[in-house]
Amino acid sequence: MKKATGSVRTVNFGVASSVPVIKVCGCTMKTAQKPRLGRVTHQFSYRDPATARVLFSRFRYEQPDKKTYRYCPCYAGFATDGLNLWAALLYGAHRVAEKVSAGVERIHLTEGEKDSEAIWKHLHECATTGHQGTIFTTEMAEPFRDFDGEIWVHVDRDHLDPKHEGHDSPGAVAALRKVRALRAVGVQLSRIKLVEAAAGKDAEDHLAEHELGVEDFETLTMPDLKARAPGEGDRSDARTLTKLPSADMPEGPALKRAIAAAMERGLHVTPLGNGTYKMSCPNPDHPDGNPSFEMKQGKAGVVGHCFSRECELKEWAAGLGLREADLFDTSKADEETSNRFKLVGPAELAAPVPPMRWMVKGVWPENSHGPLGGEKKTLKTYHLLSMAIAVASGEPMFGTFHVEKAAPVLMYVGEGGQIPTRRRLQRMCAAYGVALKDLPLYMVFDAGALDSIDFLTTLHQNTDQVQPGLVIVDPLYAYHPSGIEAQNLYERGRMLAGLSRAVSHDCSLIVADHFRKNSNSELDLSSIAQAGMGEWADSWILQQHREEAQVDAGSFRLKVEYGSRQWGGRQWAVDWEMGAFDDDSGEHVGNLGWSVGPLNYSKRRSSTAREETKGRAKDSMAARILELLRDEPLTYTKEKGQRVIREEFGKDTGLVRQAWDELYASGAIRKEKGRVWEGEGAQRCQRTRDVWKVGTSTPLRLSERS
Repeated sequence: MKKATGSVRTVNFGVASSVPVIKVCGCTMKTAQKPRLGRVTHQFSYRDPATARVLFSRFRYEQPDKKTYRYCPCYAGFATDGLNLWAALLYGAHRVAEKVSAGVERIHLTEGEKDSEAIWKHLHECATTGHQGTIFTTEMAEPFRDFDGEIWVHVDRDHLDPKHEGHDSPGAVAALRKVRALRAVGVQLSRIKLVEAAAGKDAEDHLAEHELGVEDFETLTMPDLKARAPGEGDRSDARTLTKLPSADMPEGPALKRAIAAAMERGLHVTPLGNGTYKMSCPNPDHPDGNPSFEMKQGKAGVVGHCFSRECELKEWAAGLGLREADLFDTSKADEETSNRFKLVGPAELAAPVPPMRWMVKGVWPENSHGPLGGEKKTLKTYHLLSMAIAVASGEPMFGTFHVEKAAPVLMYVGEGGQIPTRRRLQRMCAAYGVALKDLPLYMVFDAGALDSIDFLTTLHQNTDQVQPGLVIVDPLYAYHPSGIEAQNLYERGRMLAGLSRAVSHDCSLIVADHFRKNSNSELDLSSIAQAGMGEWADSWILQQHREEAQVDAGSFRLKVEYGSRQWGGRQWAVDWEMGAFDDDSGEHVGNLGWSVGPLNYSKRRSSTAREETKGRAKDSMAARILELLRDEPLTYTKEKGQRVIREEFGKDTGLVRQAWDELYASGAIRKEKGRVWEGEGAQRCQRTRDVWKVGTSTPLRLSERS
């Protein structure tokens, strides 16, 4: 914690020690404006109990769907013997001190500042609260040690809120902690009265909204209170600023280390339940008085997040005096290690092996891992989005490849940004005819090293929550650790194998990568740019352009290979129509669609310029073949006739042969046995061969045939 500077005076906080404080706080609602937090609705000033000067303020911000609180910069957090004594300061402490000395009939202890102000305004009675949420420590109760009047502890009625069903009610938890703290400083139970609003949620609703009086508050008993918070009700110890009750201590060894380190540095740690703890940010360069930092138990160790600044893990870990390695649960790491390098004996090797199962038939086996790699502008991300939608919805991928079992999908998107990705995803879902809001499809739009503790712990957390059947990381370079050489086969192999283990054995994993600039013309795993990917791959998707992309028109003609070490592979022609490119939006707009067929499918109708050109050329060849055979029937063998056409048109043998075969298949030309001259000079003679003439049917335009 930071040491106080400036003019110094002494304030008695009702604890054994006194604490030096800085000059009076001058923060206002105007200086506290933070548009990202919402509108400032209230300023709650905390004062020196001896002089009534403002020491710091807490501001309430409101947005349409939530509210939040922030401290002003003056709440720096002062430490004396490891205690942050400002954490014990009561709201209106100077008025509480005055009323205690005057021996008033009662003082109200509420859960929030607005409730206290409502009691002062409507009842003209003394009311106070702490600023640590549900926390109420013995130091906060100290001013009531010698008070002879009644202390009314107000209980919020949030047990009626469905979101707290099955959990301890926060209002009851806060009240139980107040009672225990008061008892710890000697207040008799007979002088503590538990009350709740007769209408509304709290004291403010009771007095201001429903205009009820002090006599209308309803009385509760301790059994009533414990029934609303059975977990808190089983405890008997009072909290102090120096101690986190053992019942609140985390189970994971890494989180225990982190909590202990925070307490050693004087940070006030608040348990929020479900393995989550709140405190001021440990980053020494972040004067966080809110507090706005949370740590919680992850699958592999500690997950920490600062909600007011993007403090990096290395910063807050250093502030706790810990290494990044200290934030992993070593017991879990040992457990994972114990399951590796396991000896498999002959009996297990000889046991029946289950057959391969598909996730997407003909594309990707179940629980397989590998890359999607391709040339530039081959729509790698669109391909992955299509696969994600198919797996999440159960619809056939591209309308062709059957999804054997629909499953949730988790996708890490490291480039392109959230808004463009959502726009593309929504277009894709419209093309598939599925409702995006109903799909179990989840995305993460942050990038970072895939071997870092932040990535690994959140990956474990996300896979635990989503239970995906498919995890996608797109692209690899956005998650590549900086300390691993891209061309180092051994380091990259370990990196990729570690990612596979982190994802789970019950899930497929696809990592997007790109081809080398000088890759060969054939689809091959060796075309992927960096080392180790081909060796690691169990399955793969590879893609390249069959012809130059028409980016402005949104037409892409791709050659795609789906392959695996488990089943072999097959190549397909995948044609995308993205719509015209719009310069203003930077996106393709209009209808989005695709067609898929076996790679060798030139007989299929095509709308591309190249296919239309081939169709026209083939029609011209067909017309010339008919003319040739009509003018000279039963003269040409197939070989001789095709040679004549090829020499005239200068086209490849395949297209000429295709035109000839399709004419024959349609009945436009036919063959019969005849005598033809062959050979040269003395070798020249007549032989019986198949010779050709025009048939009786009228041929269709060949490019229109399916």
